[in-house]
Amino acid sequence: MLFCLGVFTMAIFSIILRVERIVLGFHIERSIVSIIWNVLLIVFASGQIFFISLFYKLPSIVGNMRIYYGINFVILSNVCLWFNSIVAEEVHLFHIRIGNTSNENNEMETFNCTGATQVRCVFENVFPYLLPITAQYSLVSISFVLNILSKTKQRKSITMQPSHLINEYCPLLECDELAKLEATTKMRLCMWYICVVIGVTLVSVLLILVAVLMAQPCNEEKVFRALEKYRLFYKAMLLLLASICFRMLWSQSVPTSTTTSFSSEEVILVFSSTAKTMYLLFKIHAIVNHEKIVYVITMVEDIVSLLIVYYQTVFVLQSRRYQNFKRERHFRISHVILLMFIMNLGLWFNDGFLQKHVPYVMKENNRIFDRRALDVMNGTLFPISEFYMFQLSLAFFDVYCRFRT
Repeated sequence: MLFCLGVFTMAIFSIILRVERIVLGFHIERSIVSIIWNVLLIVFASGQIFFISLFYKLPSIVGNMRIYYGINFVILSNVCLWFNSIVAEEVHLFHIRIGNTSNENNEMETFNCTGATQVRCVFENVFPYLLPITAQYSLVSISFVLNILSKTKQRKSITMQPSHLINEYCPLLECDELAKLEATTKMRLCMWYICVVIGVTLVSVLLILVAVLMAQPCNEEKVFRALEKYRLFYKAMLLLLASICFRMLWSQSVPTSTTTSFSSEEVILVFSSTAKTMYLLFKIHAIVNHEKIVYVITMVEDIVSLLIVYYQTVFVLQSRRYQNFKRERHFRISHVILLMFIMNLGLWFNDGFLQKHVPYVMKENNRIFDRRALDVMNGTLFPISEFYMFQLSLAFFDVYCRFRT
């Protein structure tokens, strides 16, 4: 729903801007085509979210050829929307560089509102924040639609239950057992609150540092270095939690007899993790080849991020083929998974919508990377890598729901 609202907002802004141009008598034919395109985009996004909400959990569309053709059309349309967002970003940067002559010193590229109307000035400044939502909206929609298509072909498989599974639903409980069960429930709830507080605190510190840097204080470089160190600590925490999850998965769960073939969601997760890996390798390569070795912390963070991508992806894929059998009374694997879900979701929000647009961060990136290569990476690999973070967060939440019972 968040992505759909972002698409609606961007389409409405574009319609308002085109109507203003028609009133002023500029690019009338092009504006009419753009208005029709954005109206169709709103209709398509509304129909798609209705279709997904209606059929996502209903596998009763098997054998209907029209549904299959419709799903393929929806997938193709979302792929076209994704490519359109890439082209739109490149065109936007091109027009900014033509009308902005203050970017010779690696400053952040912003739209020059001199001589522009207020509507266009607002749209051009909001555009960099709305465009990633549109790109990720297409990828998220493809994921959901492919899941619907795969469910029409799935067959129910018999899951082998472990013979030593503990039965928690005893019809008659003695008073002492009931008291122990109540105490255990309170302790689990307490651990749940502790994990939520820790996760929210870690994410809040990250967002506060980015917000301070976005306010452009006098000591920008010190804040940026502090942000670098905290991000390294943040990633190290994720890597540590991933190793804890593996250990608890092997000690508290057993493998089941479900099929080893990947579902559509898992295929998309592996594909997006590959794009995330390529994006990180590109950053590491650029830092290594930089003439001044002043970004060592950033390079170490990217190396740790590579390990995190591998271990978290493998954990999600393996955990869906395990079943929990050992009911720990206090600290369970679901608590760690909940913490990782919160941290990954916060990292996705920060990297995709906040830190990317901080002026000082953009200036540092322009110093490290070649501008043309950076534009290509931001237009192609960056949206997929951020989609991976979002998809990974959803996968962790799904695993958490499975293991918390």
